[in-house]
Amino acid sequence: MRNRSGLLRDPRTWTVVPAAVAVVTFGVGYLVWLLVGLDTGLKCRDTALSCGDGGWRTLIGVLWTVSAVTGAVAAVGLLAMVARSVLGAFAQLRD
Repeated sequence: MRNRSGLLRDPRTWTVVPAAVAVVTFGVGYLVWLLVGLDTGLKCRDTALSCGDGGWRTLIGVLWTVSAVTGAVAAVGLLAMVARSVLGAFAQLRD
C-alpha cells in the first residue's frame, strides 16, 4: 500500500497539479466563452450554442472560479517551497 502522507509532502501536489488544473479550466472556460459568443457583448451569436437562461454564463463562472482557486493554491504552494528553501539555506549557514 502506498504511503499517502508522502503524497501530501510532495511539492508537486501543491504546485504543478493545481497550476495545471488552473490552466485547463481557464482554457475550457475561455473556449466556451468564445463559442457561445459572449466575447461580442451581452448578446449571444446565432450558433448551435445559444445562451438560453444563462446556463453558459454559470458554467463559465464556475470554470473560472475553479481556475482562480487552484491558481491560488499553486501560488501558495510555490511560496511555501521558496520559503522552505530559504529557511533551509539559512539553517545550513548557521551550522
